[in-house]
Amino acid sequence: GEGEGGETSRFCAESVKERMPFLKGNSDLPLSERGLLEALVAFSFLESPSSFEQKGRRPSPLCLIVKELYDTDLVSETAVVEFFQAETEMETGVSEVGVEMQTEEAEEVLVKNARRRGVTALQPLLQWFEEQE
Repeated sequence: GEGEGGETSRFCAESVKERMPFLKGNSDLPLSERGLLEALVAFSFLESPSSFEQKGRRPSPLCLIVKELYDTDLVSETAVVEFFQAETEMETGVSEVGVEMQTEEAEEVLVKNARRRGVTALQPLLQWFEEQE
């Protein structure tokens, strides 16, 4: 077939949909929309850091993927909004437990960084939701 090799590693909504069973299979609990979003952001952070980057006026690949998942009813607006709210709440809670934060697992730090980047990457989608209302 055409375009073999590099194509399969391309990071796009199609590949995410194909990997849905894999993402869900790797989770101990049934994956909620919110959990799916968290998994996707962490996965993207590891596998395709460039998917967080905006090219000029064009939203980041991650943002476009989440939008497509939204269009196909895999992720709801509520899930995206909650993802944002949880991240901003976490930000404010950090100062109180600053000392204990030193002992964090590497994995938790990774997830935190991924979420922080994810919130920035998904900003255009949040604005789009607001414009639809």
